[in-house]
Amino acid sequence: MTNEEQKQVQNIITARTKLLTAKIQQQENKILSLTQELEQKNSELEQKNIQINELQVNLSQLKEQLDVNKTSLSDLQEQLEQQKFEPDLRALNFDSDSDSEEFTEIINDNQQNISSSQPKIKESYLQSLLKQHFQQDTFKNGHENLIQTILDSRDVLAVIPEESDRILCFQLPAIITPAITLVISTSLNVIKENPSLPSVYIHSSLSPWQRTEIFERAKKSAYKIIYTTPSQLLKNDFRDFIKHSEISTIIINYKWNDNFYNEFSRISQSISSLNFSSKKIPSIAVLIDIAGSQVQNDIKNLMRLKEPYIFISELDKKNIFFDVVRSDNKLLSISSIISEKTNDCGIIIADNPLNYDDILNELEQNSILL
Repeated sequence: MTNEEQKQVQNIITARTKLLTAKIQQQENKILSLTQELEQKNSELEQKNIQINELQVNLSQLKEQLDVNKTSLSDLQEQLEQQKFEPDLRALNFDSDSDSEEFTEIINDNQQNISSSQPKIKESYLQSLLKQHFQQDTFKNGHENLIQTILDSRDVLAVIPEESDRILCFQLPAIITPAITLVISTSLNVIKENPSLPSVYIHSSLSPWQRTEIFERAKKSAYKIIYTTPSQLLKNDFRDFIKHSEISTIIINYKWNDNFYNEFSRISQSISSLNFSSKKIPSIAVLIDIAGSQVQNDIKNLMRLKEPYIFISELDKKNIFFDVVRSDNKLLSISSIISEKTNDCGIIIADNPLNYDDILNELEQNSILL
């Protein structure tokens, strides 16, 4: 093959290579364009989902407001019905004007008593929310006052043994409060699904993308409650979210353990270091399962609670009798109690396993069976 022929072949190969390269580039541009279009569609879809969630939240709030208005209207109608009793004094015969005046005062006093006995609209509203969202007809003793205190943005220290009761006491205020309720807990059991309370749990297993997505949705009022752990308070993205979000109340839901002082000290320091959008630390409600008077004082000091409302749940149960017996001869006292209550069942608590062995041996020696 001559040089001229080789040059022609080389030109043909070069031309075809350029043509193929152009076609490949064209296909790559199409793929890039389709990828960008797909990403844009996904972004638009995500925005639509966020808007749908916001509309659902708004719809839920409108329904709640409608329930409030219905309850208020019902209460006002009842009050008007009870105030309709206005007797015509002219139709009554009195011996003197003084008798007429006295009767008028009695009627006025009765009407005032009737009016004062009417439940407050706010209280009946809490009861309606209790029935609607928690399927309970009445509050346990003191819980309504505790919930109202949380709604009043006052610091709270509540000792409540039952976990379900603690959950109710912070979830119900979260329904009413427009801002976010932040729940700090070391236990995952506190996260109870409630359709009327959109919530999310922020933890260390979430990917950066998931965390960013959650925080963006939270800023748009997609959640009423945010659950998290003490360690998350130190994360930069979490701190940035707090700085640009409205937090109504910080709930610390806690079960007693031996590491109590270290954990509460760490939580307190973390909360103090946060920059809140309102430039002021929100009210803090500490809900704990058990705490004596000394522990209560320690909690108030560690968490820097300001004149907190103290609530101690009743530990007494209707079907259980509690008693503490002080005696110089404990074994004799125990033997006497068992002998008197041979047909009953009960529990005797020893403060030391060794003491339990001594008690058991003594009872066996005296032929008293447990």
